[in-house]
Amino acid sequence: MVETTPVVLVTGLSDDAMAATTMSLQWDLPHAVVLRHTLDVGTQRLTRLVSDMTGVVEHVHHDLDHACVSCALREDIV
Repeated sequence: MVETTPVVLVTGLSDDAMAATTMSLQWDLPHAVVLRHTLDVGTQRLTRLVSDMTGVVEHVHHDLDHACVSCALREDIV
């Protein structure tokens, strides 16, 4: 049997609203991991933050040639 992993995607423009939503999900799903990408067009930088109920697991910055969403995510994920 194939084991599956559920994924919940949270997107938004408000940092406070996204933080509240992901914190709420982590209370309900204590083994969940949050992967957050923040794209700063001004500095051409992608920030990758991974956290769980214990706190920050990973915090990495990627300097980009240009800060479009598809290229930024490809740079980080692929």
